[in-house]
Amino acid sequence: MVGFDMYFVLNHWLDLPYEMWDLAYDDALDLPEVNWNLEGELLEHDLQRKRDQARNILRPLVYDMVGEWDLNDIFPQWRDSAGSNQFEAMHDCTDLYRPGNIAQLNMLSLFHLDIENNESSSTGLLSNGWTIYASQENLYVAQTSRWWWWGWGSFDLDTQIHKFELNPDSTPNYVASGSVDGWIYDQFAMSEFDGHLRVASTSIDWWGWSTESDSEEGNNLTVLLDNENGLLEEVGSVTGMAPGEQIFACRMLGTKGYIVTFEQTDPLFTLDLSDPQNPEVIGELHIPGFSTYLHPMGPEHLLSVGMAGLEDGTLTGMAINIFDVSDFGDPQLQEQFEIVHPEAGWSWSEALWEHHAFTFHRDVLTIPAYRYSYEEDEQGNYNYDYFSGAISFAIDAESNNGIRWLGEVDHRDLVEESECLYSLHYDYEESVCDDWGWQANVRRNVYIEDNLFSISNYGVKITDLNDPEVSIAEVIFYPEY
Repeated sequence: MVGFDMYFVLNHWLDLPYEMWDLAYDDALDLPEVNWNLEGELLEHDLQRKRDQARNILRPLVYDMVGEWDLNDIFPQWRDSAGSNQFEAMHDCTDLYRPGNIAQLNMLSLFHLDIENNESSSTGLLSNGWTIYASQENLYVAQTSRWWWWGWGSFDLDTQIHKFELNPDSTPNYVASGSVDGWIYDQFAMSEFDGHLRVASTSIDWWGWSTESDSEEGNNLTVLLDNENGLLEEVGSVTGMAPGEQIFACRMLGTKGYIVTFEQTDPLFTLDLSDPQNPEVIGELHIPGFSTYLHPMGPEHLLSVGMAGLEDGTLTGMAINIFDVSDFGDPQLQEQFEIVHPEAGWSWSEALWEHHAFTFHRDVLTIPAYRYSYEEDEQGNYNYDYFSGAISFAIDAESNNGIRWLGEVDHRDLVEESECLYSLHYDYEESVCDDWGWQANVRRNVYIEDNLFSISNYGVKITDLNDPEVSIAEVIFYPEY
């Protein structure tokens, strides 16, 4: 959402008539057979030659078939419940594009809704995409190559990126596409600054699908520029950072960039992005564990959530970190708070993979938390203790005690006062909720002034922002009858 303009990115599988697919299995067409006994370049040459022969046979048949289709049955459709309430095609043919780098039998739609003027428009692209980043002027959609790999043979591990101009007064425009080597972790791997798109990517194939994966390959920072002729061109890059590792977090703020990778220890790289043609690694910090989300706290500090660990790569539980980046060439871990039982236990949070669960307001950090611990009694039996709720910390990068525990909001008691969700939806005994009470998962935390609203799948608890132990009110979603 930018001002009064909302943009929806939608993926649609085009519902093509089955008779088109039947052409590939029509023996009467005598399509060429590939010699699968060949290997290497001989097989690739035979594949290419047979594809060319098949295209010459199939193309005129497909053209004739497409000419008889009703495009309204194939294109994505929409309806306005406050208008005609009738389904209609989302796109006109003049608003459809095919990218020059990679096309698919999918429709990527960018739908624009002008709330102020009650107007809508859309643009369609014959592609796909799952990772979205937007500035106020442009929107980028990225997709890693594994999404269109057929499952055999080698493939190029890269990420295709499509750029759209956001025009508040008209239809958003598709303007360019490009690609970078490797795959991208999340939306924070992309950042636009001064007309350039910076993209952080990992070149290692962690899924084991590629036959040419090289463990010595590392991580890259690529700078792309729209050449105003439909192409996002590479103008600069840094390659091979942390060979054998993958990116777990990144953040780019103006001319500065931060990348976290991990295999056994966590290198935090600082990058100078002031020259788009010559991005440069400036500093590097190694600590056990890793960060999964980096949050800026002024120009000299980063606040992060991640996992603490040992030097051998063993992860010990969740941690909150403050990094001092005032000396950009020598970043330091200023403070770490481990959320783990002192003897035995584990901790986890949705904030580790979903930044919307990371809520920082008035110097208070609140995140969902799931924690368990155990201890052995004299008879050798283990007694377990679970916690599921939200935890809060006071954050002050200028203090010697920069991460201070404020308290926690426990949602397990809501389970005891509620209908058992698992019995409502599944064939479970009611008693299952007595055992699974710790699964009253808090999903989000919201602040209104000095009130903290922790929202779980069982209800909402309202507590004092600076003292979460002080209860103000609660709402149960499924009260017990």
